[in-house]
Amino acid sequence: MLQDAHTELDSEGEAPFITLGQLLWEGIPVRKLASAVEKYGIYTLDKFSRRVNSERGRIMKRALSLLEKQHKWEMDPESPIRSDPRSPLELRRGEYDDPYEGFGWPEDLLPDFDDIHWVQPEDEPKVYRKAPDSFVAAFIRLAVELAKKDPNFDTREMPGTKANLQVMADRFDRELQCNISTFGTYLKPLCTFKNGAKSSTYYWDNHYKICSRKILKRPSGTRST
Repeated sequence: MLQDAHTELDSEGEAPFITLGQLLWEGIPVRKLASAVEKYGIYTLDKFSRRVNSERGRIMKRALSLLEKQHKWEMDPESPIRSDPRSPLELRRGEYDDPYEGFGWPEDLLPDFDDIHWVQPEDEPKVYRKAPDSFVAAFIRLAVELAKKDPNFDTREMPGTKANLQVMADRFDRELQCNISTFGTYLKPLCTFKNGAKSSTYYWDNHYKICSRKILKRPSGTRST
């Protein structure tokens, strides 16, 4: 359990500070992070750069607001095809005042995310389906085509983001068409993305070589790999 609200850590020998940004890039689901914040509170820096924890109030609300923005982006099926498909997390990465780096937990007080469930008490647990055989077969065909074009292609270290991949997959085979949340769930046993991967034009660069449908305008705000 975290310390009481607004409890300072010793300035000497402080444990490393693990931020929301780091945890999101490592793949901890937004909903688990939100549940952890609500259950344990979260740390931030006060105006004297001291780490303080708040189990209630403005600090917790600000952290939850950041997570809500990221969650809305993940759940929006049109996010990958907007003029700038980057997530709120990606847009602020590297900035001096990146808000996702301003909240987190000391490493020795980091919640056990394997023991945190995001289902609210009044909600019915969701049953996540495995990918249909037709989806798996279509994904394998797409992976084979990408491997033909790129000898270094590896489904264990996929470039870009799942949103980038979805745009191409949607045009490659109708069996791969689904919303971004379902797409991500189906992909979990099939591939993994590189740690810290950013939005990339990789799949757009290979689109015209593989897909038979008309290619759309490349979204701005992405970078070539």
